[in-house]
This record gives sequence, C-alpha cells and structure tokens, in this order.
Amino acid sequence: MKSATTNLEAILSLKEKISKISEELERAGYEEIKNIEKYKPQRIGSVISAKAKEPRNIVFIDAGSQEISLAIDSIYLISALAINQDGEKKFKGPYIKTTPEIKEEEYIDKEGYLRVRDVVSLIRENMIFQLAIEAMKENPDIIVIDGPLIIRDAFIRYSGLKAFENFLNSVKELGSLSVEKNIPIIGFVKRPQSKFYVRTKNFPRNISDLRDPVFLDVFLRKGDNFPDPPITPEVKSFKDVSSSYFYTYFKTQEKSIYPPFRIDFNSVAVKNYREWLKWLLKNSGPSTDGIPYMLDKVDKEVKMKEILSNQLYKEMRRKIPLKLKYLCKLKWGEKIE
Repeated sequence: MKSATTNLEAILSLKEKISKISEELERAGYEEIKNIEKYKPQRIGSVISAKAKEPRNIVFIDAGSQEISLAIDSIYLISALAINQDGEKKFKGPYIKTTPEIKEEEYIDKEGYLRVRDVVSLIRENMIFQLAIEAMKENPDIIVIDGPLIIRDAFIRYSGLKAFENFLNSVKELGSLSVEKNIPIIGFVKRPQSKFYVRTKNFPRNISDLRDPVFLDVFLRKGDNFPDPPITPEVKSFKDVSSSYFYTYFKTQEKSIYPPFRIDFNSVAVKNYREWLKWLLKNSGPSTDGIPYMLDKVDKEVKMKEILSNQLYKEMRRKIPLKLKYLCKLKWGEKIE
C-alpha cells in the first residue's frame, strides 16, 4: 500500500497565503501602534530601583485538571498543589469525577446546555483557595496563587452554580482570614482577560475593544507596572469581593511570549507592593518567560500530563469485563499507546 503524502501544491498555496496574512498583520500592527501611542497612560511605575522583599516562609499554589473524553461519558481529574520554600509539597486531590457527579441540573446556560468544563474550572479554582486557607495555618510570609483574586463581571454567568457559590465563599474566606492574620496574598494572573483600565476611558472603538494587557504591552518595559499605585477595579458585580483587592499590570521581561501579567494584591500585600513586585521580578527570568520560578515549578508539577491520564485510562480498561469494554471507548477513536 502506498504511503499517504501531503499535496505539494496545497502546501505552497498555504505558504503563500500565510505570507500575505503576515504582511497584512505587520502593516496593521505598525498603524495600530501609531494610533495607540497618543493614549499612553500617565504615571507608569517602575520597580527597577526598588528594594525587594526577602520572605523566608513562602507558599506557591496552583491547580490543574485533565479530561478523558469517552464515548459514553467524560472523566475529569482535578488536583491542587502547594509548594513552600523548602520544596515541601501539599496536595489536594487528585479527585476523579464523571459528568453526573459534576452536573448541576438546575443550571442551564443561554445556549441551552450545561457547560461541564466551566463547573470543572470552578471546582479547580476553589481548590486553590481552599489550599491557600489551609496554608495560612503555618503563618507564611507570603502566599502566591496562580490565578486571580479579583472576580470579574464575566463570572456573573456562573452565579446560578453551586460550584461558583463554593468558589466565591472560598475567595471571601481567604480575603478576610488573610487580613485578620496579616498575611500578604498575591494573585499572579498569567493570561489576564480583564479590561479594568480600558473600559474606564473614552477610547475610540479600535482601542476600547482591546484587553488591558494588550493595550499596555505597547508602553510597559521590564520592571514597569500600571496602574501605579495598584487600584481596586471598577466592577458592576461582586463589588463586596473586588473592593477588597487591588491590581496592577506588570512586565517582568522585555521580550516575552506573554503580554504584561496582572498582579492582584490583598490589602496586606498592597502596602508594600513595590517590594513585592521587585521580589517577583528578581525571582523570574527568560527560562520561564517572566513567570516566577517557583510558580512555574508548581504549575508544571500539578498539571496532569497526558502520560498520567493515559495510564489511568489503560488501568480502567483492564478492570472492565470484555463484554462491557464498549462503555469506555474513547470519544474520537484516538489510540492510547
């Protein structure tokens, strides 16, 4: 049998189209930057000359989830991980859940079906905050979580979910307890979707459509942050939560695959925000694209890699009687090696 090959003409045609699109994007990019430059924000801060905090007891926390899609159902693996300065680890999970365990019958979104993955995300994020609450028993000098402390207006679509209610209660509990115990909390948002700043300005449509980090990427250099000092976001929903936290966008590398990160502070951490930002800057570098080294470590370790989910799937297959193996066929007919 002849081996299948890709049509050379199709490849050349695709290459030509990609080249044209690249040229158009480059022209549009230069034009866009010229338009944006005149809207440069005032009072951009810099922590290059600031003195860094030197915490001795630190905790970094992240969570991960993995889905195995079967023809009959999906299986979700969810876990959270905390790592301290000595490399000691504390896990929450892993939990293995199926769709019926996650499904909340009373919640139907506007498209008319349950978005199970959203519920999984909320369970995962709730585990981060629960682990942070547990970590406060050790009275660390700082807790850094991978993700936001601020609840954006977009989360209103989850307000009918029990999973969201649990998540929101955990955010509130962490906020009040951290202030009571005087423990700084930082939320490191790697891929912020927020428009906290842009939507407060009367920008033209082509700029107001941009997210904050995309807009600010034009102006911020390594060690720069904006707003300076950090401010509370203007939100329509969840004001009781968001008014307790402060945010700024921060650039830790001159060149990175990421636009500026968003850094959320509780009211304890924001008192020394410059020193904390310098500490984050000092403990990150090009090898992690500007993400703090320990946060990158916990992010990599908590993610349930494909090798783990494949192994769990094969174990499950082995334990199911032959006549019932059709129940756990993969949804798209993939091969598990």
